Amino acid sequence: MGPTKLQADNSSGSYLFLGVEPLVKTAKSFLPIKSVKKKHIFVDNGDNAKRLPIQTPCVLRTQWIMTEKFAEVLEMKTSMALTGSQTETDALANMIQNERRSAMLAADARNSGDGRLAASIEERNRDYQSSVQDLIERGELVEEGLADTITIRSSILPQLDIDDASIVACVTYDIQDPETGSVLQRGGSVKAHYLGDLRMGEVHEIKFRAVMKSFKEEGAEVSMHLYSSNGDQVALSNSQNLKSLTPEQAKKLREQSQK
Repeated sequence: MGPTKLQADNSSGSYLFLGVEPLVKTAKSFLPIKSVKKKHIFVDNGDNAKRLPIQTPCVLRTQWIMTEKFAEVLEMKTSMALTGSQTETDALANMIQNERRSAMLAADARNSGDGRLAASIEERNRDYQSSVQDLIERGELVEEGLADTITIRSSILPQLDIDDASIVACVTYDIQDPETGSVLQRGGSVKAHYLGDLRMGEVHEIKFRAVMKSFKEEGAEVSMHLYSSNGDQVALSNSQNLKSLTPEQAKKLREQSQK
């Protein structure tokens, strides 16, 4: 496969684009992700790298990035769905909590000699448990218009070797006022995924599915960002505001970044 027009016009081998830096929120600050492995992400914790589970939620910070690493996106398909697992999990947790609370209240009632009240508490709990279980079985806990799972199917063609490559998948969506329904702001959820070594000129297929915090599907957008082993972002042909640089432009930007 021959070079794209963007590559053909690139005499410096450098690209500038509006990229994103993935960060992990801790109790005190946001820490940048330095690398991603199969089961863990590693964040910059000052003196050393802190290892966290691959499922750890992330946030993104927008920034301009200059790089020599580039990959052509040959295909990019995304989809959103609602598994219902989060809603059902919450309902099951509430059932367990209500069961424990009802048992304590019924025991207190019996200890005080009020057997009728204890029986009433237990009956209300049985009714509650039964009604929630029916809702789960009928699928009525799934709210229409919500999604909590994203799927990415893509194929990319790297123009340089990229060792220990990883992607960060991001979904952005509207956060609405629960009373008025008006849009308050844009929110987002981010998940990292390890790919492995990508070789120059070889097409690499990406299939990635991630469960996110539930969000409104209408107006939601899914994006994918590629990173090398040291956490540097790789330019993709669909990167935001992507521009090929002349040798003079690349030299000037490098000099400015070193000041």
